[in-house]
Amino acid sequence: MATKTCTKCGRSLPISEFAKEKKGLYGIRSQCRECEKERLKKFYQGTKEARVEAMLKHRYGITLDAYRSMLLDQEGCCFICGKETELVVDHETGQVRALLCRNCNVLLGVAHEDPFILAAAIQYLEMFDRAVEDREA
Repeated sequence: MATKTCTKCGRSLPISEFAKEKKGLYGIRSQCRECEKERLKKFYQGTKEARVEAMLKHRYGITLDAYRSMLLDQEGCCFICGKETELVVDHETGQVRALLCRNCNVLLGVAHEDPFILAAAIQYLEMFDRAVEDREA
């Protein structure tokens, strides 16, 4: 059985442990499959973080550290309801205000972010929703 030495880990392994590559010597890669897998894992992890950083900067004008800080400050929860969260931006100013879940973000959007509409909605719920009474009891 033919063997080859991996240039990364230095182990002598069967040829079947090396991926094919047209440009490689004898048509196979210089690193074994295991070492190549580790290399790609590190590459894509670094790339993923860089992509997230670029997206946050482009869309929201904040750094990954600032986002992580907000996430920690809010304990990973929506500012309004306390459930799972995502990043939300004030569409008029473009500023990040807080992390909200999708439902709470939609709630604010449908109410046109008008405190009077939201207050009237609360008043409506208090008048007609027995669930509010049950929570208070």
